[in-house]
Amino acid sequence: MLLRPFSPPDLASFLSLSITHDQLPFVGRPEEILAAANEFAHLHLIEVETVIVGGFILDTGYASQYDFAHAGDIGVRAVFIDQHHQGNALGRRAMMALADYVKPRYPWAQRLVLTVNCKNAGAIACYQRAGFTDTGELYHGGSAGPQHIMLRKVDNKVSPEGDAG
Repeated sequence: MLLRPFSPPDLASFLSLSITHDQLPFVGRPEEILAAANEFAHLHLIEVETVIVGGFILDTGYASQYDFAHAGDIGVRAVFIDQHHQGNALGRRAMMALADYVKPRYPWAQRLVLTVNCKNAGAIACYQRAGFTDTGELYHGGSAGPQHIMLRKVDNKVSPEGDAG
């Protein structure tokens, strides 16, 4: 599996990815994710054997938008795996690799921070197995209901079993 920045030649492949109906309220459609990318919110891809299977946004302006984030935090947003590639632990593997991916690209980063809808049990479990910790606080500004606030230090390691170490 490879994590890499989105580039213009990836447009058609990225837009062809699909989200399950149940996940749409939590993630949005690929065109909405693409539209959310800007100078602070950088779109990145998840690739397996040269096939784009998902994506996510790394938001360097997260701390200026959310009270629970701090300077040195990067927001992780809109993480998704194409519905035809789900069930293979690709999301967990991508999130486990994320800290090492971030280090050289955002050397100032100290933590990865995200919110995940309280109703999205699968995503919560995925993030926990990938080394994210639930802060015990909820964010109530999401359009689909309350969300857990989760974080992971950029320098922590996660074992293949999914335990921070």
